Amino acid sequence: MAHGNTQSAWRRGLSPYLGSDPRVDDAARLAARWLRSDARMAGRHLVRNALAGSAFTPRLLRWYLYRLSGLAIDTPNIADHCVIRVSELSVGTGTYIGPRCCFEGLGPITIGEDCLFGPGSTLLTSHHAIDPGDGSFERLPEPRPVVVGDRVWVGAGCILAPGAVVEDDCVIGAGAVVIGRCAGGRAYGGVPARPLPASQEGARGTGPRRGVHGARVGDSSR
Repeated sequence: MAHGNTQSAWRRGLSPYLGSDPRVDDAARLAARWLRSDARMAGRHLVRNALAGSAFTPRLLRWYLYRLSGLAIDTPNIADHCVIRVSELSVGTGTYIGPRCCFEGLGPITIGEDCLFGPGSTLLTSHHAIDPGDGSFERLPEPRPVVVGDRVWVGAGCILAPGAVVEDDCVIGAGAVVIGRCAGGRAYGGVPARPLPASQEGARGTGPRRGVHGARVGDSSR
């Protein structure tokens, strides 16, 4: 009896996903496809998160492991306990990624040069479309890339939603949620993130900004 109940629960649990993919027409094939996918993800997770993400892993070894796993990361300045669950992640030179940042979803993430990311920032690339008629949402996600330009400062705990674009020389205040595009050279804050008034924007200073190595951000002489 227990075996029969288990089989029924198995079929009920998988039924919402059957028919959503033309390559899968029964529960057994769906389960086999998921097992193969999970095995690939487990291998990437072992290298990128369990090994590279450890606080005991030196940053140069962490960088090597990221590159070895196929990520186009051109900076060794990525702190510990970051979680990378995307297939395509590109990070430019001079950029610093703080601890516990999360990169998630089906779409690519591109980060420019000389950026700063505070602790706990999250970049999401999977979107579930919502039907404007009945408010229902698609079960299967669609990829939406996230793009961050050069010399961008993202404060601690920010969320960049699927499809977000942050242009060059932006500052995103701590805890902000970026939906859509942030025009270059401005400071943004809030939920959702909006341009800050000039008085608040000026509080961040007007002096030259510097990268993690002490050079002026964007200085082509280094």
